[in-house]
Amino acid sequence: MKTFLLRSLPAAVALAVVSIAPLSAVRAADDPNEVVGRAGGAEIKLGQVRAFVNRLDPASRQQAEKDPQVIVRLVRNELGRLALLNEVTAKKWDQRPEVQAQIEAARQQVLVSSYLQSVVQLPPGYPSDAEVQAAYDGNKASLMKPGEYRLAQIFLIVPSSADKGVVEAVQRRAEDLARKAHAKGADFAALARESSDDKDSAAKGGDLGWVSSTILLPEIRNAVAGMAKGEISQAIHTPAGFHIVKLADMKPSEVAPLADVRQGLIANLRQRKLEELQVAYVNAMLDREGLAINEVALRKAIGPAQ
Repeated sequence: MKTFLLRSLPAAVALAVVSIAPLSAVRAADDPNEVVGRAGGAEIKLGQVRAFVNRLDPASRQQAEKDPQVIVRLVRNELGRLALLNEVTAKKWDQRPEVQAQIEAARQQVLVSSYLQSVVQLPPGYPSDAEVQAAYDGNKASLMKPGEYRLAQIFLIVPSSADKGVVEAVQRRAEDLARKAHAKGADFAALARESSDDKDSAAKGGDLGWVSSTILLPEIRNAVAGMAKGEISQAIHTPAGFHIVKLADMKPSEVAPLADVRQGLIANLRQRKLEELQVAYVNAMLDREGLAINEVALRKAIGPAQ
């Protein structure tokens, strides 16, 4: 329905969907060593796929089970990774000095990070309700809930392969529909049902419901931002086609209620406090060890070579 009016989902979301795997039909009695996918010398066994599934939360598993091809894509992606690792090993890429240096740096970072997580703990009950409230009160400017619009539209699609003549013909039709929509006594819903190419919304008289301003196409957002309730736009050209939009109602931008952002605030406060405590732990350790820095030698390291 809103595909023609809204911006596309970010690539990260699409990739996240590919990474979800169902397999509720897999039974514990199945042979975990059964090969379910192979590419050259790389293979994936049933037990490995089951391990993927066991790491999923219930909601993700339920979502994945609606599309049997999700697990196929997951296995394909994993086989690609394993095949690439085989090629890396065959070409001894992991033995290159610069690669070994990066591997060692990553190994050290994992060790340091995991150790700090084991020795530095957050205070019990942190953050308190008062601390959450203080964070909310002090960050309202960044907790604004975007404005929303109650919209209806008449949409005329323009195929991506359309030539100039086709675009101009659709534009003339859109402008004619806009004139009809602006005529005294015009029935916008009837026009949408009869003429809109967005069949889902057309069946509801063009009604799109409440839409956040942040996900509207820029051309639509710019147009409705200057409209009054009940106003109908002229034909708006977007990459998808032409839109005649009716603004039924609007909600201004406002501070999000504490209940809506509470969990995010808690997560941010806990992460920030944890980082502070980890820095304090390292500083205390350096003090115990007798930190000393030879600034003369340091200047030689960062200065021009002699």
